[in-house]
Amino acid sequence: MPSALENFVQELRRVGPDEADPLFPMYTALWMRFGPFCEVPLSSFMSMTCIEPHETLLAEGILVTFEPEMGRAIFVSHQWLGQDHPDPEFKQTRVLQEALQNLVTGVSSVSIDVTTEVLFGHPHGYSNADIIEKPLFLWYDFFSCPQHGATPDLSRTPAGLQLAIDSIPMYVQRCELFVILSPSVRAGEEDRILNYKSWRQRAWCRTESLARELCPAHDNLMIRVESSRHVALVTTLEKNSPGGGVFSFESDREKVAGIVRELVKQKLLYCLRKGDLVSYRFLLNEQFRIFRNLPIQVFDGFLIGCDEFDASHPSLLKAEVSKEPKLASFLYQMGFSHIAERDVGGFSPICYAAVRGDPLLLESLLRHRADPNDRVCKTCPKLGISRNTSLLAVCAFNGHNECLRVLIARRAGVDAKDAIKSRPLHAACGANNAEAVRMLCAEGADLSLKTARSCLSLTPFATACTMGCVQSMKVLLEAPQPLNLMLYLMMATQNASVESAATLLQARADINERFCPKARSTLWMVNAAMRLKHRWRPTTFTWISVNSWGATPLMVSIVAGLFDVAAFLIVARADLEIRNTRNKTALTLAEEMQVPDFLRMALSGAGRTADLAHEISGGPVTGSATLNMLPFGSLVTLEL
Repeated sequence: MPSALENFVQELRRVGPDEADPLFPMYTALWMRFGPFCEVPLSSFMSMTCIEPHETLLAEGILVTFEPEMGRAIFVSHQWLGQDHPDPEFKQTRVLQEALQNLVTGVSSVSIDVTTEVLFGHPHGYSNADIIEKPLFLWYDFFSCPQHGATPDLSRTPAGLQLAIDSIPMYVQRCELFVILSPSVRAGEEDRILNYKSWRQRAWCRTESLARELCPAHDNLMIRVESSRHVALVTTLEKNSPGGGVFSFESDREKVAGIVRELVKQKLLYCLRKGDLVSYRFLLNEQFRIFRNLPIQVFDGFLIGCDEFDASHPSLLKAEVSKEPKLASFLYQMGFSHIAERDVGGFSPICYAAVRGDPLLLESLLRHRADPNDRVCKTCPKLGISRNTSLLAVCAFNGHNECLRVLIARRAGVDAKDAIKSRPLHAACGANNAEAVRMLCAEGADLSLKTARSCLSLTPFATACTMGCVQSMKVLLEAPQPLNLMLYLMMATQNASVESAATLLQARADINERFCPKARSTLWMVNAAMRLKHRWRPTTFTWISVNSWGATPLMVSIVAGLFDVAAFLIVARADLEIRNTRNKTALTLAEEMQVPDFLRMALSGAGRTADLAHEISGGPVTGSATLNMLPFGSLVTLEL
């Protein structure tokens, strides 16, 4: 007999989706229109030398209302460099102009982010021809949304601006391309460096990214622009909570909450109409993490009441339902007939409860004989789940530490391995969940260098380093840890930050350690495979691998495009003269990568260390280099 949820899906399909238009017209600026011979005339956007507000460009006739049949739209997500203006000195926008021009002329192309390649292989991306085959239009908040009469904190919002803000999910859906504009630039008013890492911390940027991740019309591929010649394809399954991001004005939290709730609701309905109950159930429970720190009432589900439950699901005793209304409602909304059931994705009710992170619900399921050592029994790539992932790993990765305590109290195995030999401690380290790391270590989680390794031969500490998870690293560094090649791992995967690099240096990692892994080790084989792949399908990862042998962390950071980290290593007195096995120095590689001028000058000896530290920290240096590069203001100090 079909469950109430399956009946609801059939009814949704019969009714069909609601077609809606944005509440405010989608104003865009034409970037380029291509003639029959692919001629590239100068366009309105490319001729800009400053960013004018919406009202000015509208009056000048530069803005047009975009419709899908007109061409292809680009949604530009960026940080504001000032409170009243997004780009007062035209720093960010000039980089975007040059990057797009380079793509059109073939000077550069869209590469693949290392993490994306490791997790997803070689996904179909965007060739230069794909990008320029249609007329392109840019959606950019400052000139696409009304600005006149708005205050910086949006306490006074013109009606048109509020409608435009509410329409952001629809704008994202109508844009085929999503561009993250995150070059390393100094914010004049705040006097600090903003880059991709700080972009990921901004609440509004997280909201826009989440809109792309949950967009039914497109995949979750995004294009990251870090310089005019460094453009990378990235994908993410993170669904970072906007509520955990940084708000310039606390009053924005409520505005973001409304957008996020609508995003999740529409994606849930989309999954139901498609009949994708696994994705529906996963998101229905994942919303508790997505809504974290936002004033939002979660969706319990779309089914009304629980009246049909006893009749349609006799396997759950009526007495049990009356005693556990929360459990009964959960099973009813999820479309499960009993506690031990599994869906086609390999999830049981308690697996979804672990995703949800409700300790009371988890305890209720355990009281009714659910297994604390249950696992997701199938691999779900689109959800980032490996086969045999344990409940402990799910809770540790999602930050559900109260649920972690419940499972540990029920003697869940702290060393349960999934299909890729990853354990709960790996999940906690990769998610930078320091509290979970402490809890699992206290319960005797295996830290052995011989046995506690994933299929990539990564220990929990190596996992934390690879992902650049500073808080997890610091917890594990309270006991001695092997530091060899840890700097390399975080650089090669493009996850290093100034703070993570400094954490390893303060633990006495060798700043000039050269990459030379043991023959036939996992790292040796991965590097060899990538060097071979580079011959016919070069990517960022293969380029890093080709230049890695004999390279120092400084050299790898340059090849990986981590220019802020490279500058930090120079300040920390990395050796500039070492050559890799291709006889290249850091300066040679920097010239090939066309790094920013301040970094090239420092490598050539034309720049002073104090000037370099000032460039990357946004402040004068006296006696020691205090690098305040992190968006949340953490300080890293190294004596010079």
